Amino acid sequence: REISNLHSNLLKFSGAETSMKESDRFNHPHILHHFVKQLKNKIAEHRRSLEIHQAESSQINDYNERKQKKLTEGVEKLIFVLKDYRQESYHQNLVTKFNFLTEKLQVLSSRRQVVDSRLKADTYTSDNVAALKKVRTELELRLEDIEKRRNILKNRLDIYQSLGEDFNDLVSEYLFVRKQIERKRSQLEIQSVKI
Repeated sequence: REISNLHSNLLKFSGAETSMKESDRFNHPHILHHFVKQLKNKIAEHRRSLEIHQAESSQINDYNERKQKKLTEGVEKLIFVLKDYRQESYHQNLVTKFNFLTEKLQVLSSRRQVVDSRLKADTYTSDNVAALKKVRTELELRLEDIEKRRNILKNRLDIYQSLGEDFNDLVSEYLFVRKQIERKRSQLEIQSVKI
């Protein structure tokens, strides 16, 4: 019975069709042998197919690993190149900024010189120069006058100092007498107002 079930399953599995009845099939052992042989062939074919598939899968995995390794190396090289480029770019950017700021400084310096020249031209017109000469002359005259007064006062001081040690006493007495005169004058003015 197990053999007939096995035989029946093998026939169904192998897809073999026959016009014989099932009971007749069991009577022919060469058919069973034929089906077992077909089944072994199919199993062997499936094993070969599986081995081929595994080999291909292994090759694909090896290929994918190599590809992944190359991609990783490529990304690392790209990152290195980008870092190098960024540093070079940063340096070039700094040089460019420095050159720009230098040029801008020169332009601003030129503008300042132009503004200074305009200011001088506007300030020192012929009328203004004449007025400034007049003011200078007046200031020089005042300076001469102040210098003369200073010299006179210095001469007086020299005379007083030539008096010797009594000079300080004379100055103190002079200040004292002057204060008393001022006090008496203010008292007289107050009395004259009351009258």
